[in-house]
Amino acid sequence: SAASDVYKRQEYERIAGLLATLPEEQAEVIRLKTSDSLTFARIAEITGTTEATVKSRFRYGIGKLRKLINH
Repeated sequence: SAASDVYKRQEYERIAGLLATLPEEQAEVIRLKTSDSLTFARIAEITGTTEATVKSRFRYGIGKLRKLINH
């Protein structure tokens, strides 16, 4: 429905706005993991880093997003 499309767009814009507040390396990993459903191993290949680095960026980024959402 049109109403659910508007809601989805608003939600997308809200999430995009929250991601914009994160360091780009963290936001990039979160986007790749959630939008593209890539594995941490694949994201490490794409970003030229280790899987451990990708996982820590994801964890820290998600932690920051949680704090933003809960305030």
